[in-house]
Amino acid sequence: MNPETSQKPIKRQPIDWVVWSTWVILFVGLGISGLLIHRRSLGQIEVWVPVKDLSAYHLIVDTDVMKTTEAIASLPADVLSVNTSPVGVYTIQTVNSNHVLSLGNLAIPSDIQLTVDTIPVSIPATATMIFNGQIRSETVIDVWLVHSDNVAGNAKSELILQRAFVLDVQQVQNIEGDESYPYTVVLAVPTPDVGDLIAASSSGSLSFTIVH
Repeated sequence: MNPETSQKPIKRQPIDWVVWSTWVILFVGLGISGLLIHRRSLGQIEVWVPVKDLSAYHLIVDTDVMKTTEAIASLPADVLSVNTSPVGVYTIQTVNSNHVLSLGNLAIPSDIQLTVDTIPVSIPATATMIFNGQIRSETVIDVWLVHSDNVAGNAKSELILQRAFVLDVQQVQNIEGDESYPYTVVLAVPTPDVGDLIAASSSGSLSFTIVH
């Protein structure tokens, strides 16, 4: 064997520094982009928003709302969890489209059956009727008609609405200066019972008892 042949140097391909640098920059850029996307996802959550303006005391249906993603920092502290469906829930104030739904603008029943096939009805009330503030939004009450027994002259109570869901209690200022009923209680009333409740409200005195 020729010694000169056995010790012939191995030729190496020169490093293409431009290509190498391009790949390094590409991988670093992808890593940074992935990190930013991950951090952004951690700072956002899914929420419920109306697809149109919702008036106060509106019963929400599935076509009224959608899910969207919002930055956590921009959300109210009482934002409605995306895991809680607002369908079957009443608004208690106007909610503009694309504004997130929060607990402060909703009356959420513990039993969704309390709002099925209901419409909001306003009942004038005294401080005694609302138990000096114990009856408030989301309270469940029974409604009674109180009238006098023509024979004995004693007051009688007749149950006219059972397990009514209270949407709201508002203090009102009567424009005529009549302070007999300084409050309005807004109830979710089953549609078949609306006529009887309105008639009872206009013909006699109503009283409430708290169910829970």
